[in-house]
Amino acid sequence: MKIRFWEERDLSAVADLERECFSDPWSSQAIEETAKRQDFIGLVLEFQGEVVGYVGCLFAFDQADILLIAVSKNHRGKGWGKTLLEKALGVLKINQVQNVFLEVRKSNLVARSCYAGRGFKEIAERKGYYSDGEDAIIMEKEI
Repeated sequence: MKIRFWEERDLSAVADLERECFSDPWSSQAIEETAKRQDFIGLVLEFQGEVVGYVGCLFAFDQADILLIAVSKNHRGKGWGKTLLEKALGVLKINQVQNVFLEVRKSNLVARSCYAGRGFKEIAERKGYYSDGEDAIIMEKEI
């Protein structure tokens, strides 16, 4: 298992994983446009040369938003999502980020537990945030 910075060649693998992991995935175009931004930091997790996880963040000044994070269904339960998240938080901290935010589906208790275990606190709720009408929980962590 290896974590490295996201490169342009990773876009299709990230888009494929996004579709595999989420009922309301980001489009390939949205991923590509976001990854080109100067305020974007992305990491991918490789296993045996294949991208099996990713995290994408936007940051400005002392705040960041984790926009995208996933690990392939075939590689869950190994702690790799936590490792990927910790690595992203470390990179953000090096970039002077102090507060990190994310949104997670209210029903996604596994992800919410993972984030809480990494020190994220639930601070608010966004009603009807997802395209299917489900609410999102906003979480924050000080780093």
